[in-house]
Amino acid sequence: MRLISQDALLIFDTKGIIVDVNNTAVRIFGKNRDELIGTPFIDHFSDPVDANNAVEQVFDTGEVRDYELVIEMGDVPNTIVAFKMSLYKDQTGKVTGAFAAGYDISRHKCEMLEMHYLQHYNRGLIETSLDPLVTFDREGIILDVNKATILATGRGKEELIGTPFADYFTDPDNAYKGAMLTFETGEVRDYELVIKAKDGTETIVAYNASVYKDQTGKVVGAFAAASSNICFLSQFIYVTLFYISLLLG
Repeated sequence: MRLISQDALLIFDTKGIIVDVNNTAVRIFGKNRDELIGTPFIDHFSDPVDANNAVEQVFDTGEVRDYELVIEMGDVPNTIVAFKMSLYKDQTGKVTGAFAAGYDISRHKCEMLEMHYLQHYNRGLIETSLDPLVTFDREGIILDVNKATILATGRGKEELIGTPFADYFTDPDNAYKGAMLTFETGEVRDYELVIKAKDGTETIVAYNASVYKDQTGKVVGAFAAASSNICFLSQFIYVTLFYISLLLG
C-alpha cells in the first residue's frame, strides 16, 4: 500500500500523533517521513482547528467521509485534500488510532471555481442584454428567461418558467410553430412574433433561435433571442405608407 497507492495514507494514534505514512503522503505534504511521523496530524494543515474536528469526529463516530483540509505548503500553492478516515484497531478489537486516506482535489476545486466564475460571468452578460432571451425544451416549455423577457411580458420569472413559450404571443400557434421549427432545422432567423404583455401591451419582435446540446451531443433545448428593432422599422413603414396614401389621395 505504501508503494502503489495513489492516495495519501496516514495512521495516527488516539492522541492524533502520526505513526506511519506512505510515499504519496510524503509527496503531497512536501515533507519526508521523519518530518511527518511522530508529529500531530493537525499541525500540517492551514486550519488546525478544522483538522482537529476531523480527528475528533472519527473517534466519536467511527468514520469521516470527504472531509476537506488544506495542506500548508509555504511558498508553494496550498494543496486541498479530501480525507476519508476510519478507526484502526489491534487484534483484540481495541481502538489504537485511525487510518486516513486523502486524495488531492486541488485541480478539481480550481476547475469548479473557474466554472463558477464563468457561469456567473455568462449570466451577467445574459441579464444585461436589452433583448428578451429565453430557453425552452423540445416541448416548447420555458426553462429560463432574462430580465428583458420579464419586462417585455410583465410577468415574474416564476410565472414564466415551466409554462409554454407560445402562451405569451398574440398568435400562440405561430409561436409554437417557430419553436418547433428550431428543432427541425437547427435554427430560426428573424421569425416575427408579437409579444403580448400581462397588461395587454403588444411588442413586435424578430426572434433568432438555435438549438443547444448537452455534453453527449444530444439536443436538449433551444435558445431564443428577440430583437425589438423590427418595431421601429414597422412603425416607419406604416407611417411612410400612411403619408403616401395621403399624397395619392
